[in-house]
Amino acid sequence: FSIVIPSASVSALVGSSVILPCGISPALNARTFEVHWYKNALYQNLVLLYKGQKVLENRNRVTLIGELDKGNISLKLDNLTLIDGGEYFCFVKTISWYEKGSMTLLVKVVHRMLSSRER
Repeated sequence: FSIVIPSASVSALVGSSVILPCGISPALNARTFEVHWYKNALYQNLVLLYKGQKVLENRNRVTLIGELDKGNISLKLDNLTLIDGGEYFCFVKTISWYEKGSMTLLVKVVHRMLSSRER
């Protein structure tokens, strides 16, 4: 079994929502698995913990997107801030197996050009 994540960084704008894709290959029902999402290689910096078929711990604005029965353990972050940017780790554990992968989230700010009337 392996974790499938994008090889490129994921980008999103401040204030928007983003999905950090993570899946299990081959697709397995992950409802009985333990899923940890954490940030910046610090296991203590837990973003979400799914265990015993329920979310036990999560930060505000963070959810699993569902489809666990299809091996989809992607993370959704809402109302992004610049602080949300960084490297995220998707860690999956069963009784006899564990695997992790990582991806980088780039959070960008769009500056609006002022028209001559607004200046």
